[in-house]
Amino acid sequence: LSEATLTVEKMAQNFDMTPEYLRKLYRTQYGVSPKEYMLIKRIEMAKLIIESGDIRLSCVPYECGFTDYPYFSRVFKKRVGVSPLQYLKQTKTERGES
Repeated sequence: LSEATLTVEKMAQNFDMTPEYLRKLYRTQYGVSPKEYMLIKRIEMAKLIIESGDIRLSCVPYECGFTDYPYFSRVFKKRVGVSPLQYLKQTKTERGES
């Protein structure tokens, strides 16, 4: 997931199946497309990295397979309800850090 160039086509090729069949399997199994599933998992990964506090916020998108911070920030806010910076501040507050 951290590979920014990962596509449905590459995933299908790795599993030795057509992209169409992979999409059908994902819809059946997870109720979403493979692309949507990757996005969900990348945001989950980003949340864990932010919570850990191990790397700078500006590096998080690149660790999770996003190619630029503005796009990552928009997707993160849409999915999580707050910006990555606000999420970091909430996490620190919950841990009692300032």
